[in-house]
Amino acid sequence: MLNLIRNDFKRFRKDKSMVVMGCLVIFFTLMSTVLLKVIQNFAGDMEEIGLEYTAQDVLASALNPASNMGLIILIVLSIVLVKDYTHGTIRNKIIIGKKKTNIYVSSWITLLVFAAVTYIIYAVLNWVVGVALFQGFGSISAGDVTDMIVTILLATVAYFAYASLFVFYANTFRTAGITIAAGFATMVIFSILSVVDQIPGLPESVTNINKIIPTYWVMSICNDGITTTNIIGCFAVFAAYSGLTLFVGTSLIKSKDIK
Repeated sequence: MLNLIRNDFKRFRKDKSMVVMGCLVIFFTLMSTVLLKVIQNFAGDMEEIGLEYTAQDVLASALNPASNMGLIILIVLSIVLVKDYTHGTIRNKIIIGKKKTNIYVSSWITLLVFAAVTYIIYAVLNWVVGVALFQGFGSISAGDVTDMIVTILLATVAYFAYASLFVFYANTFRTAGITIAAGFATMVIFSILSVVDQIPGLPESVTNINKIIPTYWVMSICNDGITTTNIIGCFAVFAAYSGLTLFVGTSLIKSKDIK
């Protein structure tokens, strides 16, 4: 297992897609924050019209799993993962005696680690630039930094739920196109369901469906703060999604022939 993980890490790290993703992190960080600053400058006094931006607002936007980089990170990493099938390297692993279950788990661990690192870097960069543009570093206390770190880490735990789904799609469909389509559709549907409680007139039994959506807990952490309920929610969706996809995914990979 350790050798599989080591080799997967090496393969992901050397893939040219990692350079592209790094450039996209910088691009979207600057684009999103600078765009908000431009809007602020044109609007004048943002506080009077209720549109005063803070570093927390920038961070919440960056952490939204369905936003630009949240989705792009998983798409890029799943494409790299699918190459194991399209290039035939996964078959070579099986030929030399590697178990299919271990191959799946290794791909899951690798994608989650790379997703977490990129997601965290992107969030921190957005927060830092947001502070520089909208607040000034003199207004930031040690407590603000601690809250930022804890918020990002908890959001990452919930984000792992989506990462687990993308690993499942990649190992199940084994083609980049279908994997991306399935992942994109999931993100869109889940984003809609995460705000279903804001639709007036719906019964509580319907609106409570958003509690099973990872996006709901990420946004709750950003908007409502670090509460016991939000902490439990982030870990619960991660455990549920990862547990289900690992069980079904490893079962499917064992039952299917790999060509």
